[in-house]
Amino acid sequence: MDQSPGVPPQTPAPEAHRVVLAPAPGRVALSPHGEEIMRAIAPVVLGSLLPADRPAREEALEASMATLDDYLAHMSLPLQRQARLLLGALDLPPVRLLLLGTWSRWRDIAPQRIEAFLLHMRVSRLFLLRRIYDFLQSMAVLAWFDLPVAWNEIGYPGPPIERPARLGAPW
Repeated sequence: MDQSPGVPPQTPAPEAHRVVLAPAPGRVALSPHGEEIMRAIAPVVLGSLLPADRPAREEALEASMATLDDYLAHMSLPLQRQARLLLGALDLPPVRLLLLGTWSRWRDIAPQRIEAFLLHMRVSRLFLLRRIYDFLQSMAVLAWFDLPVAWNEIGYPGPPIERPARLGAPW
């Protein structure tokens, strides 16, 4: 289509159709949809490692999301962007329908369905799906086992060298 002189070029797609790359409120690197996805996946991956008591469980998930945000914030910018793009893609309704069989938001998906999704990804013949599983599982495990509260459960006394305090660290 030819542009007439003086006619502005076509505007880009509306914001509603773009992948959001901005961090969630109170986060540096983890986007709102990324946090929603990881909050849905972490309890499935971690299972009985998380506290059974609901308030303690929510506190532990909040601490692990803060740890994950800090971890992502210290990745290289290209890796941060890849992580955000992957989580953004997983948040798209057609992708959820294809991979999970539902249009529902991640926070509304039953843990059994998320567990089936992760198992399917882990054993998939497609390399890309196995890599997505590796990323999601690794992020959930890393976010949890970086917390001192998790160390007691596995008998880990902590690092031999004191870690420097982080601003806003959950401990």
